[in-house]
Amino acid sequence: MPVPYTLQLVDGDTKVPLADPIRGEFTDEDWEILSQYLRDAARLRETQLVRSSDPGTTRMEMLGDDTCTVTGLPTSAELSELLHNLRPFVLENERANFAKAKLVVGRREPHPALRSYLKDLRERFDGDRLRERFRFLVGKGPVDGVEPLELVKRGAVVNSDKFLKLWLNGYEYHRVPEMQREFEDLCGAMPFDMARAAFMFCLQDKTKAVLELANALGVMTEVARLERQAEGPPTDSP
Repeated sequence: MPVPYTLQLVDGDTKVPLADPIRGEFTDEDWEILSQYLRDAARLRETQLVRSSDPGTTRMEMLGDDTCTVTGLPTSAELSELLHNLRPFVLENERANFAKAKLVVGRREPHPALRSYLKDLRERFDGDRLRERFRFLVGKGPVDGVEPLELVKRGAVVNSDKFLKLWLNGYEYHRVPEMQREFEDLCGAMPFDMARAAFMFCLQDKTKAVLELANALGVMTEVARLERQAEGPPTDSP
């Protein structure tokens, strides 16, 4: 049975309403996806790296002699816990991954402010905002006009979803030989701590985007639940 809701968008600074309240409803399938997303997000919040206030405190510093120092990498146990709890959000075949939960809201709400908000979350999740701040490049020649370190056969952006997926599917979530070979071909000569640092930056942004969307969905589903309770039999809360 569809679950109705009302959403009021306000300006983050002035708290002035941006438009008339938005009214809509979640289908049963929508509700199940959002409920699962919120349950998975609750587990993600309980991971050690997130509970310690930030999903990683990795730092990378380039020195004057073109060398790099990396500090603050998580332990293997901490990283495994984070990756395990991020898995439902990043794997494409998961029913309530980040993209599908965002789509539930995006296709229901055409309001420009909400579309802009969801676009910002997607760009953070995909790493676009991270690459606006810096790009960790490796290769023999210039990449987009930037001269990277000469570490591998061809240029590539390490802090990208492509590299992250190669690492996850080649070594962490799966053990796909083809992806291991491609990963090693691209950055096999790179010190592994440097690669892990780049991936931690990606994971930090993914985690923040996942939890911020969960905060918004929590408000929307709670409003829907309360409205449903006021109208009739209570709806299970996510």
